[in-house]
Amino acid sequence: MAKNIFGIIMAALVFGGCATFKAQNCTESAGYQRGVNDAKAGRLMNLQNYSLMCDKESRALVEKGYQDGFMAGGNAGGAQMNVTLKGGKLGLTGAYACKAAFNGQDFSADASTEAEARAKALEKCRANFPACGDAAVTCAKN
Repeated sequence: MAKNIFGIIMAALVFGGCATFKAQNCTESAGYQRGVNDAKAGRLMNLQNYSLMCDKESRALVEKGYQDGFMAGGNAGGAQMNVTLKGGKLGLTGAYACKAAFNGQDFSADASTEAEARAKALEKCRANFPACGDAAVTCAKN
């Protein structure tokens, strides 16, 4: 008997906690605040991440608020990332730019890492001038 009462109390607490969670987090303003926070932290937009626990009617409001907040947070000086899907690989595009200058010609390349951008610029230079060396390459972070 005591186990049944304990089980009923625990179930009531769990379901009551879920209801409180939904009431606090399944609103447009909660979604907006999460969107602002994600944008300022430089995270990628993820509309569904915060609305999974919400019912169908609330989900659209949470996602709208999140999207509006994300846009507002990004416009308020938040971090911005340029992302591309190239060859099945997700990464930052153009985080580094390198230029190989040889015999009056410039060969440029952008990549997610400095080493990759350097190698690409050097490869372009050596395709035209086999004597092109690593000393001819300069790199900068975008």
